[in-house]
Amino acid sequence: MEQAYDEYIEIIRAVSTYECVIVLCREEDKDRVARNMPQGAMLVVHPIDDGWIRDNGPLAVRSAGSLVAVDFGFNSWGGRFSPWDGDSTAGETLAHHFNVPREPVPFVLEGGAISFNGGGTALVVEECVLHLNRNGDVSRGQFEALVSTYLGVDKVIWLPFGLLEDLQNTDGHVDNLAVFVAEDRVLAQVVDRGNPNYDRLLQNLEVLRSSRNSHGEPLNVEIVASLPYAEMPDDSMRPVPYLNFAITNGSVLVPSIGSASDDEISRLIGDIFPERTPTLVPSYTLTHGGGGPHCITMQWPEP
Repeated sequence: MEQAYDEYIEIIRAVSTYECVIVLCREEDKDRVARNMPQGAMLVVHPIDDGWIRDNGPLAVRSAGSLVAVDFGFNSWGGRFSPWDGDSTAGETLAHHFNVPREPVPFVLEGGAISFNGGGTALVVEECVLHLNRNGDVSRGQFEALVSTYLGVDKVIWLPFGLLEDLQNTDGHVDNLAVFVAEDRVLAQVVDRGNPNYDRLLQNLEVLRSSRNSHGEPLNVEIVASLPYAEMPDDSMRPVPYLNFAITNGSVLVPSIGSASDDEISRLIGDIFPERTPTLVPSYTLTHGGGGPHCITMQWPEP
């Protein structure tokens, strides 16, 4: 827990280099958090149950020129980790903090389960967003209609598989294996043939290479072949997906456990985002929890 705390603080400081940070924490933690926060960061107290605001936080959506906090339901990744009462109400607290209308959606969808291109197209993993433990028996068409209504998504690209290691927690979030970096450009995770994810990620890659965005443009798919693994306290091995990066106004925060491939991925990220600085952030305990810097952050536009 102490190591997790240190990692969170380092990521908060990395974000604060380029923009304002709002830190959500519990009442009993606020004094300690306040003492370690960088200057200019804000503290919002809420009885959170976990630290994955990407999944249970609201999404900022422009509607008729105004900002709305679209707040999907949250059931702790299919009821896996009880309790989740605090997490499921974080959207109300943040909408109040930002002084924007809140649009509650009676449908479970985690933010890490969907990747947007900013132009009406979204990436999702089917075995995750249509899992029975989220919303019961829901079809592709029903899901597409819902994200069209609440998020303005005109086209959904369905990837068949998440990472095998994620089936025990998120059922396979897309932000660990494929992410839009432009309206027509996608980074996709692949692995070598000896990895049990090989066939699954190859099928995802085939879908991406044959897909088009909502404007009918083919996707420029660039592969990320490095997927480091970290040894956990129980001797299991957990993947550290580089694609679980978080974008700030001036940097890209890339998860790291000190792997030999860190320099390679930093160069790749630097080429993709030439106006932002690739910044490796420690992510061992985030990996233990099944996520990375993208999972513990949620961007919010300036008023």
